[in-house]
Amino acid sequence: MDGGEALRTDVKSSVPPPRSKRPDPLVGTARLLVEAGLLHFAHEARVLHRSPALQVETAAGDERAPDRTRASRAMAEADRALRMAKTLAAGGFPEEAPPLLARSLRAMVEALTAARGAASAVGSDAEIRGLIESGALPPEALSVLEAAADGASDANLDPMFAATARIMTAIRRNEPGLAAA
Repeated sequence: MDGGEALRTDVKSSVPPPRSKRPDPLVGTARLLVEAGLLHFAHEARVLHRSPALQVETAAGDERAPDRTRASRAMAEADRALRMAKTLAAGGFPEEAPPLLARSLRAMVEALTAARGAASAVGSDAEIRGLIESGALPPEALSVLEAAADGASDANLDPMFAATARIMTAIRRNEPGLAAA
């Protein structure tokens, strides 16, 4: 074997195999740490964020428990959207108020359904109509939603603000769990 051939053989043996063929050193290290008792894996998964569009599946016949945390968050969002609508309208942007009023109303519906432990269709018109028929929402909720859908930016927004505030007050009065929200 000449010097060039020995060099080629030496270079071939020093080149590591492709990454896919050798085990990942981090996986091996993690296994060693687990075996030594220094590393523990969580036994249950945590949900860090879930889209409101995705519903939690429940077993047939299960009653959903009231979700006070979600209800409180939704009422806070409703209040925030109402305040934003008022601020924008007062600041010279009345065209921005109707969508925020609709958002506030939908957040109130979400709070109601969460407080009652019911599944929510994220404030759909059918759900709002159902809550009005059951007496959970005042009838003026539908007029606020329709006015917001029509884009009532040219109209006087004060009646819409007052109606939305009355709806929020009625919900807090009629749902004890949402009074402090």
